[in-house]
Amino acid sequence: NPMDVIKKYGADILRLWAVNSDFKQDMRIGDDNLKQVAEQYRKVRNTFRFMLGNLNADDFSMEKDGVSYDAMCPADQMMLVRLNEVCEDAVEAYRHYDFLSVSSTLMNFMTNELSSYYLDFTKDILYIEKKDDARRRAVQTVLWKCVDALAKLWAPSLVYTMEEVWKHFTNDEAHSIHLTEFAA
Repeated sequence: NPMDVIKKYGADILRLWAVNSDFKQDMRIGDDNLKQVAEQYRKVRNTFRFMLGNLNADDFSMEKDGVSYDAMCPADQMMLVRLNEVCEDAVEAYRHYDFLSVSSTLMNFMTNELSSYYLDFTKDILYIEKKDDARRRAVQTVLWKCVDALAKLWAPSLVYTMEEVWKHFTNDEAHSIHLTEFAA
């Protein structure tokens, strides 16, 4: 019963299970499947939490503190290039209603490249460097662009979570992510 799943795991977990299921084959649902999906959801949520925690409005403003692509180090540039590729792949998959590809593309990027690689080595830069250090500002710029793009791409699947992320990210309770245009 979907209502039982929603009560136990939440609506976004049920949606994530649906987009992770290949509707061309038999779809399986059970506690084991839902626990796996809940773990994937936790990784996505924690990655957003870390990024948002380092984009405090009192500390970073994209307009004032954002760093240009040319002024970034190669690791930051690489992450932006990969983000752009992920956005293009996800948008193309959405155009073909291939939600499984969207989900796997976003999940792979967030867990393997963003969280396990980039966020892991930049956390020292974010926590140790001075507030206005150029290297720290470059990392924050990458994080800002990641939150902006990834929240919009996840929004059709993780409706409630991305609304919460967006309100925190924009500091605007009245503006919904679901009324925001995506521009890759």
